Amino acid sequence: MPLIGGKNAKKKSSSSSTKRHFTVVMGNKEHGLYVSSSPSSAARKAVSKLCAEDKKRKVQFSIREITQRSKKKTYGPYLGYIEKLAKPIELKGRVIKYKPVAKLLKKKTKTGGAKKNSSKKPTKKSSKK
Repeated sequence: MPLIGGKNAKKKSSSSSTKRHFTVVMGNKEHGLYVSSSPSSAARKAVSKLCAEDKKRKVQFSIREITQRSKKKTYGPYLGYIEKLAKPIELKGRVIKYKPVAKLLKKKTKTGGAKKNSSKKPTKKSSKK
């Protein structure tokens, strides 16, 4: 007889705090594992790791979800860089001087430009009853 609410019982988590798993895609290769609730926050974590050695470096990458039972969707492309804060933040005995920025790049349309508005007005069709 299984125990209800015992040590081995699984907790159900709400959708807002559900952790998802992501990996960085650069070219044909995947790098790292980032656990986060959204693709954008996983992208910021990835920027922290990718730009740790060179703060002036800019990287372009995509994020792919690898959570079990997910559709393995790819998000991005992102442009990531480290931004220096104007005023450093003190938090729990450490000083934060930089913040990671991951901007979602706009996707280009196949036609290469925006749609032009036509000067013709649409005609109304009259319906006979």
